[in-house]
Amino acid sequence: MITPWGKSQHVERHAEGISFVSTASHGGYHLSRKRLNQMPQYFRKECAEGAFFEEDCCWCVVPLSFLAQFDDKTVEVAKNTLLNWFPDLYELHNKTVVTPKMSMKRREEQFRRETVTKFVPRACWGDWEETTPKGFVTVLGERKADGATKYFLVPDDKYHAQIVCDDFPESNVNPTGRSKPRRVLC
Repeated sequence: MITPWGKSQHVERHAEGISFVSTASHGGYHLSRKRLNQMPQYFRKECAEGAFFEEDCCWCVVPLSFLAQFDDKTVEVAKNTLLNWFPDLYELHNKTVVTPKMSMKRREEQFRRETVTKFVPRACWGDWEETTPKGFVTVLGERKADGATKYFLVPDDKYHAQIVCDDFPESNVNPTGRSKPRRVLC
């Protein structure tokens, strides 16, 4: 079978019209045309790649569309995945309101709104990098309002992806030694 991730290596039939497909690089659920048409349109529109639903996040809409075909644990994990990664779909599907306290994605959205004029992490280097002092992280902070960047030194135990860099001392060290910083994941 040809999938969005390449040729399938393994196809496991889960239920009539529902299969789990694995490839060398990825995988996910595949639905028959009949099953796809039975799924809520809002799930198809947001998550489907044709009749495929990738295994990282989009898979969750398959068990939620076909509850009787999945065990309670899988349905519970699917609900949590939908809540955290697709809060708008969760609201629509469950006719409820999702707050930042309930959903990782909503917390990220709130953080971005609240910090648009502050420096937040864009890239970072641990103390494995020779110009970063032991016990610190050199963080390239970016201010989304104007795209400005600065380096900051953040203690290891204080660093996380949603910090406000302005709360820490600036660093005049550019770990890359380049005039333009390269993007490094934090």
